[in-house]
Amino acid sequence: MSRARLLVALGAVSLLAAPVAAQPTPDAGVPRIRIRLTPADLGMEDDGDSPGPDEEQPRGRPIRLDDGPPEPPPERGRPVRVDEDLEPPPAPSAPAPVGPPAPPAGPADPAAAPPARVRPRRPKKRRRDWKPLEGTGEAGGRKTKWGVVETVTPREAAQARGTAGGEEIEFARRVRFNHDSITFAADAGEALQEVVDHLQASPEIRLLLIEGHTDQTGTLRYNQKLSEARASAVREALIQRGVAPERLVAYGYGETRPVSHDRAQNRRVLFRLVEGDRRALMRRAASEWGQAAAVGLWGDADWVTTPQTDADHEDDDGAAPAEDSLAWQAVTVKAQFGEGTDLRTGPGAHLLLRLPDLTRVMMQPDTRLRLSKIFYDRAGKTYIALRVRQGAVTVMANPLERGASRTLVSYAGGSVETIAADFALAVSGEGQGRVTVDRGRVQVATGGPASTAVAQGQALALGEAAEPRGRLRAPVIVGPFEGAFPGAPTLTWQPVDEAVRYAVEVAPEVDFFQTVARGLVDTPSYTPDGLGEGATWYWRVRALDAEGVPGMSSRIHAFQTTAPPPPAAPRGEPATAQAAPVEAPAAPP
Repeated sequence: MSRARLLVALGAVSLLAAPVAAQPTPDAGVPRIRIRLTPADLGMEDDGDSPGPDEEQPRGRPIRLDDGPPEPPPERGRPVRVDEDLEPPPAPSAPAPVGPPAPPAGPADPAAAPPARVRPRRPKKRRRDWKPLEGTGEAGGRKTKWGVVETVTPREAAQARGTAGGEEIEFARRVRFNHDSITFAADAGEALQEVVDHLQASPEIRLLLIEGHTDQTGTLRYNQKLSEARASAVREALIQRGVAPERLVAYGYGETRPVSHDRAQNRRVLFRLVEGDRRALMRRAASEWGQAAAVGLWGDADWVTTPQTDADHEDDDGAAPAEDSLAWQAVTVKAQFGEGTDLRTGPGAHLLLRLPDLTRVMMQPDTRLRLSKIFYDRAGKTYIALRVRQGAVTVMANPLERGASRTLVSYAGGSVETIAADFALAVSGEGQGRVTVDRGRVQVATGGPASTAVAQGQALALGEAAEPRGRLRAPVIVGPFEGAFPGAPTLTWQPVDEAVRYAVEVAPEVDFFQTVARGLVDTPSYTPDGLGEGATWYWRVRALDAEGVPGMSSRIHAFQTTAPPPPAAPRGEPATAQAAPVEAPAAPP
């Protein structure tokens, strides 16, 4: 190719490139064509000369210098690159609405527009079994997230413990709680009732220490407060069940004293009893084996030591020595009786005996009882054998010695054997009578090869082929639970189904061996007579069925009596005060 022809071709390319560069940037969606020119397209060969008329034309794309439409490229030309499609892809269509067609759009009306939908907040759920502490009116109560907590510090509890003196014993049962809560566990009600029964039946207990603990979940400060709230919850529950507040001291230790790797075992409240006369009683039992002490006496009672006879065996005919041939002596309080002693009570008399393992035996009026065998040691071996010739006795085992106190009470024609149970036996000289069980389980043998089991809340008639029968439920007390009254208040309770009469007892002690008022009423109310002033009185009630079988006893409650107020002056016309005589003015001089 000649030099002049090359310059003309380069000038033409520059003229074509200038308008393309001056054009604005194409819009999106318009296809863009890129053309790449090579020396082969421009016809530049290696020969250096222009082809002749008979030579082959270059295979490149021809370039026209005029403004006419460009000719289509030959088929042998270089392929053209296209970066994008010639037509933009269609936009995705929205799904067709379901339902009637929407009305035509018009001008927006703020008043006609529906209000924005606001989702209401759900109320915070509360546990149905949770109840805040209400408190008992103590001056030291403080408000917390669990309610009113009434506890002292461990140091103050130790000071109260030192002031009370006596011997400290840990109660066998514990009260457990749910996780991070003051709600009692399922078995807490039974444990609380056992504590109440033991306190009411043991007036020698001066103090009950209520000790709260938690597991190690949470901070140290939070667990300390939670343990105090749990101890206060137990104290409040005991007060509601009739225990005097001055006998209860509650405090907490938090998580500092775990007893097990199980967290549920550490969420607990335990009890420590402080008894005033237990130390002296245990010391006496260690030196005087086989002794029973008379700790309560109401009326006249006699005792005598008799030799061992065949009347003490179960297979005898029930014969007893003639009373005329025995030298009976009067029973005094705190007297000690050994094995082989016969005791009897007169009409209207009650005698309360305490055995070395703290089991109590109460003799009702007109009762004959023989102490056959009394065995007790510090290792927990206890065996008590009694012989009821006639009358009625009530045996109350010590709850602390549960499972270790074995008692055998024989009578004419049978026997009652138990391990740590509370029951009553009423029998005549011919072996007729009844057995009622208040706590635990007893086995009644009537001379045959088999025995009959009588469980708690059941009664069994003796001397006949009968099955145990259920007793009436305990009446629910309406009032009073506590408080001071100028006179004897009216004691009320809820009626019991199938009850014919109600037996009410009022006594100055929780053992009820010195009953000062006893009534059999047909209505669920009773007003006692003959109560002194300025004293505390305990009362309970039982329902009797058509056969006279007493039901379960209600809870024991207490009240105080005060002196009645002086009588008010009778209403009438107020007395007219006599006017002082008025002296006449002196005459002027």
